[in-house]
Amino acid sequence: MPFVSQKQRKWMLESIVDRAYLAGAIDGEGCIRIFHGKNGRNTNWIRHRAFLQVTNTNRILPDWCKLITGMGFVRAIKPKNHKWKTRYDWIVQDGNAIDVIEAVLPYLKLKHSHASLLRDWFYGNEETLNAVTLFNTLNQKGNAVQV
Repeated sequence: MPFVSQKQRKWMLESIVDRAYLAGAIDGEGCIRIFHGKNGRNTNWIRHRAFLQVTNTNRILPDWCKLITGMGFVRAIKPKNHKWKTRYDWIVQDGNAIDVIEAVLPYLKLKHSHASLLRDWFYGNEETLNAVTLFNTLNQKGNAVQV
């Protein structure tokens, strides 16, 4: 396990109920993936990051995720269509995302494959190109695919 500060380690000692509830939030409202994009102004360099997100139109859930873990940030996204509600995202990246995933992994049902793949990729057990391809397969619309 990578180095984690005492402040970050404290949240991992919370109740099993909190871990299970967080896993349910990730299963139902979450996104686990490898984020890849250009790094700042250097358009020739692609950066890959571990990425965990929980989204809801009620800010209470993303705020609770941030509160219970002490990690990440919550952002509000205003919709382009005025008939839609504002979306709130709790986002955790890199090592913090992996720390959260490791804490909730035993309780994940729907996104267990995603979480295991991201963890393996982060620790170097899966090549990036292969991991991205597997994520694309897992995230296809339609019937669920088991990898």
